[in-house]
Amino acid sequence: MALFTRLFELHTNSIEDYFTEIVAYLFRTNPDILYAWLKSISLLDTNPYIHADISTQQKHNRLEYHLTGSRFDIVIELSTGMYVDIILLESKIGADEQPDQLKKYAEILDRRSNNRKKTLLYVTRDFDPKDGSVILKGVKEVSFKQERWYTLYEVLQSQPENILLNEVIAFMKEHNLGLNNRFLADSMFTLPYLTKGYTFEELIEATIWGRVSEKFKQVVGKIESRRVTLDQLKERGRYLVYAFFQDWWCGLGYHLDQNLHAAGIPGYPPTISLILEVSPTSRKRQAIIKAMEEIAKRPGWRGYHLDELSWSGVIFERDIQDFLSEEDQIVVISSYLLQLLDELAKIKELFPSLPWPSKIT
Repeated sequence: MALFTRLFELHTNSIEDYFTEIVAYLFRTNPDILYAWLKSISLLDTNPYIHADISTQQKHNRLEYHLTGSRFDIVIELSTGMYVDIILLESKIGADEQPDQLKKYAEILDRRSNNRKKTLLYVTRDFDPKDGSVILKGVKEVSFKQERWYTLYEVLQSQPENILLNEVIAFMKEHNLGLNNRFLADSMFTLPYLTKGYTFEELIEATIWGRVSEKFKQVVGKIESRRVTLDQLKERGRYLVYAFFQDWWCGLGYHLDQNLHAAGIPGYPPTISLILEVSPTSRKRQAIIKAMEEIAKRPGWRGYHLDELSWSGVIFERDIQDFLSEEDQIVVISSYLLQLLDELAKIKELFPSLPWPSKIT
């Protein structure tokens, strides 16, 4: 666990405020990193700056038509010796912004008369597109730019190593701040796949663990450990959250078929799957199979080996390549997995003959 993560667990403020202080300290002590990042996101002026002043949690009284005052995450003032350019950086890591928050900030920034260039920079962990024309409506001298925190993560990885930098990188990685939230097509066929410091396993973990795994436990009644998931990945080429019962099981996640991919066999793209499967020796097999035959008639479901004395089941699956055109694939896939759990909740209600646990374990 990264040092900053351990400190954060002792900290009472939000992760946005905590990470704000980390970034501000990094920029103050390593201005070259600040300049490298601004250059990478096309915010570095052609004129060289001779000084950067960084402040955090700067408060501003409300304008006459605002209901409340404002507090800026990071204010970056860049001096050329003749001019001072200002960047007001607003960070979001999961939390929702206040209504019209960015518009308020743009209007406050527009009132400043002692700056040459004024930029409102909105930086997020997740994909959260904003309409700059709405934010800047009625604002004349402010530009709006939106970026993701993975852009800073990429810059940090290119810098010479030091203790502080390594801890910042570790913290960002642990909190998914380095994810660009996009799977690459080639990564579907290679495990582990290294992209921008993350393995493909870590990318799919971001969609499985958290809200999805918590809801899985709530709907199903139990959930196995991550160790089980990783063991099944190695043995069977599937990355699922599991609930094992007596002679049958339920799983949700990815069927990767890595052996087929490694062999270069076409026609086996990874799928996102919800699956129910029963053992050939289950004492309740007859009742379970009867329910599965009815489940297989529902839209999106298909059965397999239901007439054979083998491991039999029903599966609801979708090709993962259907999601590759999405801008924020992790968010979209996570949302889809939650929808599958809604379907599973309906299955539980419609087919009470399936032997689910009576309470959450």
